This record gives sequence, C-alpha cells and structure tokens, in this order.
Amino acid sequence: MSNEKLHVVLNKHSAGGRTAKRWPAMEAEIKRLFGDFEITETTAPFSGEPLTRQALEAGADLILAVGGDGTFSEAANGFFKDGAPVNPEAELAFLTSGTGCDMRRTLGWPETEDITAMLEIIKSGKTRKIDIGLMSYEIPEGTSASRYFVNIASFGLGGAVSDAVNRSKIAKLFGGSFAFSWHSLVQGLLYKNQKIRLQIDDNFDEELDLTLGVIANCQYFGGGMQIAPNADPSDGLFDVLVGHGLSKSELTKVLGSVGSGTHANHPKIIQRRGKRIVATSLDPRPVRHDVDGEAPGALPSVFEILPQAISLRG
Repeated sequence: MSNEKLHVVLNKHSAGGRTAKRWPAMEAEIKRLFGDFEITETTAPFSGEPLTRQALEAGADLILAVGGDGTFSEAANGFFKDGAPVNPEAELAFLTSGTGCDMRRTLGWPETEDITAMLEIIKSGKTRKIDIGLMSYEIPEGTSASRYFVNIASFGLGGAVSDAVNRSKIAKLFGGSFAFSWHSLVQGLLYKNQKIRLQIDDNFDEELDLTLGVIANCQYFGGGMQIAPNADPSDGLFDVLVGHGLSKSELTKVLGSVGSGTHANHPKIIQRRGKRIVATSLDPRPVRHDVDGEAPGALPSVFEILPQAISLRG
C-alpha cells in the first residue's frame, strides 16, 4: 500500500457544483492520508472513462473517483478496454459528493459529508470483488454501443426520469432525492406505457406493456429509492423488477411504496433473477434507458452480469 500510485478522477460539477466548493477540504485530507497523488478533472459527461483508462495505462493502481454515481460509473468503465481489464490488479475507490450517491447506501459507506471517515476506510486497504453489468444497446443515431454499470440499469419510465434529471438545473439545487422525486412525479404523469419483449435467461420470455424495467446489481437508485431490497453486488445475479400495465394511480402507489419495499408485492410487478436479460422494443416510440444515472440510448438492449469483475476499495 505504501508504494501504491493514487490517481484522482474529479468531477467538480457533481452535486450541482457543490463538489467544487468542497474540493479544497477533500484535497487536504487526501494529501494528509495518501501523500502526493495525480489528478485529472472531467470536462463533460462520460469524460471520466478515458481519464481513468489513461491513468491506469500510465501505471496508477488505485483510482479514486470523486463525484456522484455517474462519476463512479465512468471510472468503472475506464477499468476496461476492448472487453478486458486494463490492469487486473488495480483497485477502484469512491469519494461520494454527487446528486444521488446510491452506491454508498448499498455498500454501507459513511454519509457524503464525512470525508475523513470515507478516506480512512479507503486507506485501510480493505477490498472486495463485486459484480458489474455489461449493457449493449443502441444510441439515438441508430448505431450500437456498450457500457458497463455497477449499480442499476432501467428502461421505460426510468430512462425518461434520468434524462429529465440530467437536464435539470433548478431541481438539483435542492438535493438528489428531491430532484429524482420531483422528476419521477412529473414523468410519471407524462409517461405512456410502451410495448416490449423481455427475455430472462432461458426461463422467461413475454411481451409486456412496459411502465418501468429495472436490472439491479445493487439496491438503490433515484436518490435513495430502495428499488431492489435483495440485490447483492457479489452474488453473480441481477435482480430484475418490471412494472407492466400500470395505470397512473397504480404507478403513484408503487412509487410511494418503494421506501418500505412493499412495491415488489404489487400484482403488476414481475420479479425474477438472472444472468442475461434481453429487452426489445415493440413500440414505435424509443424506449429510453438509464444506466447508473445517465441516459445514453434506447432499446433494444442486452444486459449481462460479469461476476467479481472489479476490485473495490472500501
């Protein structure tokens, strides 16, 4: 540990710009605990991925992503190149300072304001291997792409909400939970169910009137909504939840019961577990998706679990 090379990937724009104000205190604590380190700053959405990859290729063996869940996801994507790990021995750490910070909740990390506590956990050197997902999909221009995800991918209403939150400026000023709750309400009123075909491994294949589809590696999304209470990022399986044919009033009840975890008992919520999920649009309108808080494209999409694919420090 004493000779490890630390590289920080910093997103000062996360948390509505509040990370920039907190960065001097963060920087001082990182230097106190780790000594000298290198740093690069993100400049646009998804720019954390190539910055991480370049740092690993230059010899970094510990990447510290500073920002929100999106920054963490971008850094995780940077650990891979052409379908293989850039450095199989490298480790990823996360200092949360973003809008949602849902990964922190699943992994049991300290509150976002407690910089020292989180950094001391990272400094301890304790690591765990976690699963990640690989999503292959279409971007709006009609070409194919792929993206790794650590937390949750969703489609239907989730994609519409994510797109609205990422374009939002005012709602984010009131915090991540408010932004996601507000846009969930607005998009819930606007969203119209869409026809899809859903296949899970070799044991589920149905056409559905989709409201919301969730492919969960971890438990939380949307700024604290525990959408998949039983999801475990180390068990080699996705938890799949799909709401179908929900009316506006039913959707309101489902979203209102997410906090207690009783949403999964609704008769129009399908629950399954699987390693490979294929979601295909049968609707003339694009069925947009969300992956770790970003909205990069639309169905058709394939979601595959990659067991124990990354080493997480903390």
